[in-house]
Amino acid sequence: MRFYKTTLVRIIYFFGLALMISALPLSKYFMSIAQFILAVAFLWEGINEKKIARYAALHKRSILISGVVPLLFIESLKNLIRKFRIFFNNKPALAFSSILLMHIIGLTYTVDFNYAISDLRTKLPLFLLPLFISTSEKISEKAFRNLLLLYIAAVVGGTFGNTYIWLSRDIADIREISVYISHIRFSINICLAIFIIWYFILKKDFLETKIRFILIPAGIWLIIFLFILNSLSGIFVLLASFLIILIYLAFRQKNRIIRYSILFSFFLVPFLFSLFIYNTVREYTNVKEIKIDELDRYTPRGVPYQHDTTMGVEDGRYWGLYLCYPELKEAWNQRSSIDYDSTDQKGQQIRYTLIRFMSSKNYRKDLEGVSRLTDEEIHFIENGVANVNYLKRFSLKNRIRKIMLAYHDYQDKGLHAGYSSMERIVLMKASLHIIRDNFFTGVGTGDIKIIFKKQLSKANSPIQYGKGGMFSSHNQFLNITVLFGVFGLIWFIFALLYPPIKTKLFGDYFFLVFFTISILSMLSDDTLKTQAGVTFIAFFYSFFLFSRKF
Repeated sequence: MRFYKTTLVRIIYFFGLALMISALPLSKYFMSIAQFILAVAFLWEGINEKKIARYAALHKRSILISGVVPLLFIESLKNLIRKFRIFFNNKPALAFSSILLMHIIGLTYTVDFNYAISDLRTKLPLFLLPLFISTSEKISEKAFRNLLLLYIAAVVGGTFGNTYIWLSRDIADIREISVYISHIRFSINICLAIFIIWYFILKKDFLETKIRFILIPAGIWLIIFLFILNSLSGIFVLLASFLIILIYLAFRQKNRIIRYSILFSFFLVPFLFSLFIYNTVREYTNVKEIKIDELDRYTPRGVPYQHDTTMGVEDGRYWGLYLCYPELKEAWNQRSSIDYDSTDQKGQQIRYTLIRFMSSKNYRKDLEGVSRLTDEEIHFIENGVANVNYLKRFSLKNRIRKIMLAYHDYQDKGLHAGYSSMERIVLMKASLHIIRDNFFTGVGTGDIKIIFKKQLSKANSPIQYGKGGMFSSHNQFLNITVLFGVFGLIWFIFALLYPPIKTKLFGDYFFLVFFTISILSMLSDDTLKTQAGVTFIAFFYSFFLFSRKF
């Protein structure tokens, strides 16, 4: 029976870890299966199998059948009690898992129990994974390294799958290529994998030379793919984490030249990125001086043009120049099955999508201009593509341009629905109003949807609740404060900071990188709102703090 105790249970446990770490960037379904496997290992490891074996050897088959089940139940119960004693004596693990307890306490003053229970199910990994990992036997350094290599392989494999989708399908928004989990969650997985690769490459005694050389192109590819994905939040997390890790490395360096070189890089990287953004914004908004009196007044067919400089600016051009609505409507209805007065596939008024697209091509908005559009471009306009530059497969500038357009519409017209960047600002403002009215206790675990509906209704906001869960702060710290008030925020911060301080592992490279990425992601999103986000945080927090022998 010794084989089962020392080997098979460990195989099951390691398989559960391996499945989890490979499922994080690829599959929510297998994240759940992995937790089930870890639960089996958790319940089995530590059972007194020798006692059960002796009972089986001493009794006849008839007595064995009736007696082994109660005995197994008793031994399992004893083992479960022992496991929970270990867990409750592990203050760091207990502190982190108390985030779930906070949500349970929030049930006492909530109204929408259906939403609350659904939210609790999503957040169960915050308790289960620290429980399973902190009470299991520690894994070896070799096993730890192999699991991280598996994680890198899963992330790289995910990028290959997404790239195939990108190249083989007609994609209007590049972020739609992330089909396994949301592009935001996938981008933070990419960021973590990049920093793990960086460590493996630089730490010469950690891996074989052959594997380290294989990781170099993998790391370069992940950086390239992150920019292809056009996830500004992911790029922000990568660059900000890089700067924080640079500071960490600078203070650990004894060589002054290396230290000052690192500090110089700390200032150089944000300067170059800021310069890129500045030039992009300037290029977008810098309109050449227009003399209306010198512009043509009539189309080739003799119909008057309108020249409107108040409609908007994009790519350094006014949308409203050389506008001929009658010809535009006639020509469009001849080319498309979607009526000119209808909406495109994204729910936008198609005439404005058409006008913006033609402006981006520097075409006049008349019969002749529409005739110059290809059938493929007509198809793109019908699908809501409002700028020919958006069709470029790899362009961070386009992402910045879209944010600029959203910002101008928000500033000039108060429009924000449909613009994710501006919707976040509106939702954060709504969060601050809700926090002001519920400062100490918050609104409870399940009432966030109700309270956001009320607040957005007061602000006359057209934002609608959808499958993306728009009724949230898009900032984890604000969201916690909305739910549980200022005391809940203090509790949440304590639950995140106490474990690494108590275990003295804030200086561990892997945990520091993960912690930095997690906190930065929480600044721009509700990382703990979805299964993929919760599992990412709960698993790696527990894995880096509680799974290894130090």
